[in-house]
Amino acid sequence: MFTLSIIGAGRVGQTLGRLFADHKLFQIDAVCNQSIESSQKAVQFIGQGRAVSFFEELPKSDLFLIATSDSQILQTAQKLSQVVDLTGKTVFHCSGALSSDVLNFGDWHTASIHPIKSFADPCVAIKDFTGTYCGVEGDKQALNLLQPAFEKLGGNCFGISSGMKQVYHAGAVFASNFLPLLIEASLKCYEKSGVNRETAKQIIEPIIRLTLENSLNLEPKNALTGPVARGDFQAVETQYQSLQENLPEFAELYDLLSENLSNLLAK
Repeated sequence: MFTLSIIGAGRVGQTLGRLFADHKLFQIDAVCNQSIESSQKAVQFIGQGRAVSFFEELPKSDLFLIATSDSQILQTAQKLSQVVDLTGKTVFHCSGALSSDVLNFGDWHTASIHPIKSFADPCVAIKDFTGTYCGVEGDKQALNLLQPAFEKLGGNCFGISSGMKQVYHAGAVFASNFLPLLIEASLKCYEKSGVNRETAKQIIEPIIRLTLENSLNLEPKNALTGPVARGDFQAVETQYQSLQENLPEFAELYDLLSENLSNLLAK
């Protein structure tokens, strides 16, 4: 069985470490966090491995998972390569925004496996990982080892272009991060017009659910309704002016989105 050491075992590192250990896919060698206390806590959750807090204490594992924040991945990999002979080893990260190229500066194999999932609670994440879509890219040998392992965890792996990693991640941002903002904008509009916030939530819930269903089952432009879809640009302008007067923080967003909707329909 291949051995794996984890550097930066936060929520993602702990979840994957536990899953790899429970499914007997990799033997967890060591866990290295900034403090020995956090390393010990991670090892306790994973159920395998030795807690360390210095790179010099890391064993010569077959694989190394760098599960730090994105801003620390390159620095961590560089430091790791200075104290551990990585020749022929596999080093990978799980960033959605960075490609495996950030690790590709030595004689080792590199990959990026990005599970599109919330890891807010590792206890929950280990129970419902099955069905998680995982964007994968990297060199062939690394992927030949890692992709089957993630698939055995229940992951649905799909390939992505290393050079388009930032654009790929922006797709998730559009689908998740921006949606709460749009919902908040909608609620603010209702509140401004005198509707109670809780009532407003009840009003927009069926609209959101139906729009989501239509957008996934139809081409996006065929799921559109409202003044832009009808070509009623006078109504769009009137609403924009009203927002400028009453909710200026959302006026430019309304105008920009309306323009992009118009462009979408024109294609």
